[in-house]
Amino acid sequence: MRSKRRRRHRRPMKLTETLLREKTDEATWQRGVAYYKDGQVQNVVEDGDTLIATVEGRDVYRVRFTLLDDHLLASCTCPIGRRGVFCKHCVAVGLARIAEDPGGSSTKADDALAGLDQFSRDIDRIRQHLTGMDRSALVKQIVEQAMEDDQLLERLKIEVLTGAAQVDRKALRLAITAATRVRGFVHYREARRFAQGIVQVVHGLAGLLERGFAEDVIPLAEYALHRVERAIGHMDDSDGHMRPILNDLQTLHHAACVTAKPNPVKLARRIFEWETTGEWEVFLGAAKTYADVFGNAGLGEYRRLAEAAWAEIPYLGPGDDRRSYESNRFRITHTMEALAVQSGDLDALIEVKRHDLSSAYRFLEIATICQQAGRVEQALDWAEQGLAAFPDRTDPRLFRFLADAYRRNGREDDALRIVWRNFVDRPEDLESYQRLKTQAERMGVWPTWRERALNQLCAGRRGGKDPRHCGEWTAGAVSWRSSLVAVFLWENDPDAAWQEACSAGCSITQWRALARCREADHPDDAVRIYQDYVAYLVNQTNNAACAEAAEIVATVRNLLRTAADEGRFSDYLAELRQRFSAKRNFMRLLEGL
Repeated sequence: MRSKRRRRHRRPMKLTETLLREKTDEATWQRGVAYYKDGQVQNVVEDGDTLIATVEGRDVYRVRFTLLDDHLLASCTCPIGRRGVFCKHCVAVGLARIAEDPGGSSTKADDALAGLDQFSRDIDRIRQHLTGMDRSALVKQIVEQAMEDDQLLERLKIEVLTGAAQVDRKALRLAITAATRVRGFVHYREARRFAQGIVQVVHGLAGLLERGFAEDVIPLAEYALHRVERAIGHMDDSDGHMRPILNDLQTLHHAACVTAKPNPVKLARRIFEWETTGEWEVFLGAAKTYADVFGNAGLGEYRRLAEAAWAEIPYLGPGDDRRSYESNRFRITHTMEALAVQSGDLDALIEVKRHDLSSAYRFLEIATICQQAGRVEQALDWAEQGLAAFPDRTDPRLFRFLADAYRRNGREDDALRIVWRNFVDRPEDLESYQRLKTQAERMGVWPTWRERALNQLCAGRRGGKDPRHCGEWTAGAVSWRSSLVAVFLWENDPDAAWQEACSAGCSITQWRALARCREADHPDDAVRIYQDYVAYLVNQTNNAACAEAAEIVATVRNLLRTAADEGRFSDYLAELRQRFSAKRNFMRLLEGL
């Protein structure tokens, strides 16, 4: 639980570039490197295993790092960071911290590193100053600050209530009510601060449990869970601040039950009701989680309630998928599956699964369970039933399961029949063609089946252009997608792919792939495609697309320079300036060329 982190031994933070790179993609990494080198990391403060800093971008953003057992937790106040993504600002701060270590590389961010040393020393000085203050003066200062800071005030209230010699449940319920009260609607920008107030409640309850008040924690945790669930329905929690709070409260509740050992039958009734009616799946899987608390009596009552509710759930056959995802059905199904798994009764689990055969994947689930249990024939039977029930546009995973099962049994012809059906069912999926090739090559008959597959793709061409781009693209017809072009590119036959694209068209992404293939031997073809692609990007009217367009213009320049035709590039630049003069960001990027 979170409260334990405050008592964890602090140690210096250890960061590496490898650790940072694992957290993000290449584009974000490069942007973060640029921010770091430009000295945009400021106001760095390190205290034990926590590092905070500000990064100057379009706005000033605050980054926080914590390293827990070599697991890096990072957050940033930028729009991307609020979604839980390791953003460029996090990369920049991480690099600044790495460079401070002995042997770190010297960069333009020396000011940031100096700031790191300075602010870390400031924290030490502040700590020493507070340690040496007169206690009454320190108390006065904290109280004055609490009067100005509602969050600090509520935190202190919780600490007072949970630190008292006797537990005042009524006062604690009022504190929980105050922390979870929603006035109107909690906006996205307010969600983090709102959640932080509830986290203080969780910390306080955890402290009560550690002090031996488990019987008091159980009802208080349940009340907090009810309040948090209610609050989530009145807020924009796009960043997911509240889900961890629910998890922590449920974990705290279970720990308190283990210690206090409440009446198992009554507890089972409360939790079953919550699990099957709650909106946020707080106690989902309680049969397993609370088995150590329920015991035989509680688990028996829990099973009785589950079986009574299960009896009301109707069977669903092929095509009855409208009710397959009803929330009450999902919850009680999960409960029955958990009970079957806990009892080790495979037939009971299969019986629960066969209550819903509304999709091919439901058959596959049962087949997989049987396969894992060593019931090979039963697994194959369920998979074949699934294919018979869903012969068209079935789940490709069912095809793969059947083909693999046939191969294991030495039924290569049946395996080839299945992968061909998969290919015919989904000719637009390159993977289906690849699987067909793998199976046919294993049997030594690929040339025959390749010709058959290509004929199938030719017959199934989708005519017409993609209406989103037909007015802008002159290098060739733009269709939704060409399976034949995809196949030829995968087979490393760019000439065949080019001929197919020129005759029947392909998607913009495929045109660009063809341009890359033709740069060396057919630069004019590549230039023509790139010029259309630049126009397509600039018309998207966003900065990222304009930046990519400028990179493509540079590629065109390099191709024409290699062909000793730089005058043509000058004409092309003039045309771009005239056509897109209103695109100021793009014009600025062109100036660099």
